[in-house]
Amino acid sequence: AAVLGIPIFLLAAGTEEGASIILPGGQTVMDNEGRPVWSRLRPEPLIRLADKSGGMMFRLGYGSQDGGAPEPPEAGPAGPAAGTPAQIAAEVAKALQSLEAGELTLGFRRSLKERYRLFILLSLIFVSLHLVVKGLRWKNIF
Repeated sequence: AAVLGIPIFLLAAGTEEGASIILPGGQTVMDNEGRPVWSRLRPEPLIRLADKSGGMMFRLGYGSQDGGAPEPPEAGPAGPAAGTPAQIAAEVAKALQSLEAGELTLGFRRSLKERYRLFILLSLIFVSLHLVVKGLRWKNIF
């Protein structure tokens, strides 16, 4: 993505301590040996990925009422931004607006490709063909 100039925006959920995965019906996800499966957030690789691509990492849960991280994570070059859902939504919208304006990523640019010459050439060919056909006397040819 970084080579192509495509920024990666990440929404990270969870804590470094981890927790078991609970299905909507209340069941805990188990591995093949019958032990509960734990999911842990590892922010370092996510921050590096977002940073290399020119994007940002947004950390869900911090400062919200759903038991997020007790203290804000250290902010690296690409983030992580953290906060309540409303704050995160505002930060994501701000990042996407700056992306559209071309302010966010290095190596990302818009370039105008002029492709009108093909249409001018075709129109000149058809106008010339029209003048040739109009100028011929069809009655004497057939």
